[in-house]
Amino acid sequence: MGKHYVVYEGHTPGVYDSWAACKRQVHGFSGNSYCSYPTKVEAEREYERYVSKKKDEGADDDSKVGFQFMNAPGSSAVEFAAIRDIENELMGITIQNWLARISWTLLRAEPIYSKHGVIEVGGIEYTCYNVNVVTSTLIGDGSCTIGRYGKGDFLAREDAALIFLRRLLAWTNRDIVDFNYFNVKDVEAEKATLEAHNIDLMVENEKLKKEIKMLKRKFNV
Repeated sequence: MGKHYVVYEGHTPGVYDSWAACKRQVHGFSGNSYCSYPTKVEAEREYERYVSKKKDEGADDDSKVGFQFMNAPGSSAVEFAAIRDIENELMGITIQNWLARISWTLLRAEPIYSKHGVIEVGGIEYTCYNVNVVTSTLIGDGSCTIGRYGKGDFLAREDAALIFLRRLLAWTNRDIVDFNYFNVKDVEAEKATLEAHNIDLMVENEKLKKEIKMLKRKFNV
């Protein structure tokens, strides 16, 4: 079975069973968003989650008005509490947090970080971390990923988390959507099609040349 595609933002959002159908919905649509899934069931489930989330966000629009009145007299404690919760959520968006959520969802295990090495260049200290997840699900008894050196512990851990996240998604037949990757692949596919068409034309041209020669001989032209 081939892949199935979810068009999250496009001319007509929905689930499509071929790249050609998906491409028609995202081509020329500014801010398009789409992703492929190995099965139709998974694609439909992710699309339903996306639609449900958008509905919930729309229902919460009234609570977001608090941003407009955060410095105005008479702002309620509820408005300030909502703003504080949103700010805390935004501050908590890190690759490490995303890895922890996804790792627990897929493997029922949390990533463990340990310092792999420290070097000093030009008086600046660079740290390297590795990430380990001990589990018997999907990927054997465990997996360890070594990140690259970064300034300070936080950036080093973020880098290690990103590398491991990509590996984890690959193990489960998922991927981080890279729109530039898809655009390049699209161009490469079109190039391959044109090259194949060009070869067909060359073959057809040779056939016509032979037929013309035969006709000339037949009619002594």
